[in-house]
Amino acid sequence: MTGLIAAISAAAGAVSTIFVEQIKHNDHEDVYAEHTDDLFKRLDKITTERDDLKAQVIELQAKVEEQTSQIEELNKRMTQLTKAVKGVENDEQSE
Repeated sequence: MTGLIAAISAAAGAVSTIFVEQIKHNDHEDVYAEHTDDLFKRLDKITTERDDLKAQVIELQAKVEEQTSQIEELNKRMTQLTKAVKGVENDEQSE
């Protein structure tokens, strides 16, 4: 009788081990399969957002370059005006 119980116990253990292994493998595949569509949608959304942000960065870089150029021109003009004012002041002092 103990031999029969041991054989049944061993068989049950083997079956449960095989069953658990199948569940482990199948569960992961099922999880991935169930969420694949959602993951691809999220990836597409993130990619679109990244592309939009790239375009914004390029646009903002162009604006920064334009404003930097304007600032440089204004600084040159300010230097010219400062020299002109100092020249007038020097002319007035020498009179």
